[in-house]
Amino acid sequence: MTIETNKVRAAETSPHHIVLKMLIVSTFLAAIAMAVTAALN
Repeated sequence: MTIETNKVRAAETSPHHIVLKMLIVSTFLAAIAMAVTAALN
């Protein structure tokens, strides 16, 4: 149990995970922006 928690904590703080999270957020924002643009047009 402790090992799993440490693994998750290490994964969350790793730079790769941060980049992945930023990619997901930016893709999500781009999708919203496109939806808003489509709605306005």
